[in-house]
Amino acid sequence: MEGNIMHARMVAVVYVLLLAVVVLEVLGIAFNGETTVISFVSLVLLCAVGVLIAVLNRKIRERYNFYEQIIDAIPLPVSVTDMDMNWTFLNTFATDPLGITRKDVMGKQCKNWGADICETDRCGIACLRANNPTTFFHQWDKDFKVTTSYIKDLKGKKSGHIEVVQEVTDKIALQGIYYEVEQITGQVAGGATMFNESSLSLSQGASEQAASIEEISSSLSEIQAQAS
Repeated sequence: MEGNIMHARMVAVVYVLLLAVVVLEVLGIAFNGETTVISFVSLVLLCAVGVLIAVLNRKIRERYNFYEQIIDAIPLPVSVTDMDMNWTFLNTFATDPLGITRKDVMGKQCKNWGADICETDRCGIACLRANNPTTFFHQWDKDFKVTTSYIKDLKGKKSGHIEVVQEVTDKIALQGIYYEVEQITGQVAGGATMFNESSLSLSQGASEQAASIEEISSSLSEIQAQAS
């Protein structure tokens, strides 16, 4: 914040000095007798403007380098594009796996990434424009998740996109294992239910058989009694 305020002040000073030079030049034209003095003052002011511009340019480059190092330190690939999907920035975690440098790809279409979702409706930017900020792709025998959001200027107008890529191979593998375990658990639960039902049926059948045997035995006893 303080750096931005300082830059704004330096720019304001440059504009004031340039305005002063213009005014002096106008006065020099109006007063031919004072042209030497006015030209000398103009030259001094122009030199001051040049120095301030050089200092301001250095400050801007230092600030850019500062933020560049921060983004490069993020252990995830970060891709920044304009609204036409041309690359404006890539951090080293994005360029190193591709064997390229930032200078190699600046201004080129992000489809040069070569992912299997490029130029499809599963593209990160295409999904974002369809109000879905998340998508997935498979590359280098690994699975990746892409989270995309818009970059906006100070007026809130969309000026580009930023995509953050995260490897989720292990997570997806665990989800697959969980699904298989869930399937097996369901099958075991179904088998247990069938077993209980079968056990209940056998138990009921045994009870009915015992009752039948008792009835037969009673009938035989009655017949034996009558025969005696």
